[in-house]
Amino acid sequence: MSKYKWDSPNEWLAAKAATYAQAGNVTELHSLLTSIIDKIDPDSVQDVFQSEMESDEYFLDQEPFDAINKFSRDQIVRALESVSIQCYDHESTEELREALRVNYSDGTLKADDIAAFSEE
Repeated sequence: MSKYKWDSPNEWLAAKAATYAQAGNVTELHSLLTSIIDKIDPDSVQDVFQSEMESDEYFLDQEPFDAINKFSRDQIVRALESVSIQCYDHESTEELREALRVNYSDGTLKADDIAAFSEE
């Protein structure tokens, strides 16, 4: 039997978080998390949350997005057509730009592909 109510500080923290979550107290739960987040080793965070970080595109190079945001309509169309995506005059430049972002995010176009079109 433990000397204290909880077996460890980690157990206490988990119980505290669960109490806030069950009560729907998002503000306190957020405060609890942010008070310890900078004290956690980044490698440990990544070890625990690797798959979530991947699904949130944490590891996706952001430079191509910056380039895409500066592309002319012609560059966007050439990049999309390079992967057999048809582009039509009635589609706005912003719609096509978003399609290019999606195709970069999903891996259809690679960072090197985007860089090649930005050099034109």
